[in-house]
Order: sequence, then structure tokens, then C-alpha cells
Amino acid sequence: MGQVERELGAEEIDKLRAENDKLKADIEELKADYIQELEADIVGVDSQSQISASDLEMAANEMKSQILAGYVVLKQVVYIYIY
Repeated sequence: MGQVERELGAEEIDKLRAENDKLKADIEELKADYIQELEADIVGVDSQSQISASDLEMAANEMKSQILAGYVVLKQVVYIYIY
């Protein structure tokens, strides 16, 4: 019985790792899309208006915080399933 439980546990861990890898890839894709949109917005700004460095920094920090929040939740889910 213990062997079956360990095998199921290993299968479940492998499944979670695969989901983790997919979520990481999704995060990277979203990050790339967000950066492309931000770059397009910057290029779209005409010469008479400006985006301040602080606005760009705030946008970058917001993106980082969203990515980190998703990563923290993902780590908690994996931790719960493993332990």
C-alpha cells in the first residue's frame, strides 16, 4: 500500500511540476506581450509629449509585482501538494 501511495505521490508531483513549467512559460509569454505593448505605447508617443522615467519605472514595478505574486501563489500550491 505504501508503494502505491509513493507512486501516486510521484505522479502527482510530476504533474505539478509540468503545470509549474507551463505556468512559468505562460508568465514569460505574458511578460513579453506586456513589454511589446509598452514599447508600442512608447513608440506611439509623439515628440511633443513625453513619458517620464518614473511612469516607466512604475509600470515595470507593477509588472514585476504581478509576476512575483503569481510565482508566490504557485510556490504555495506546489508546497501544499508536495507536503
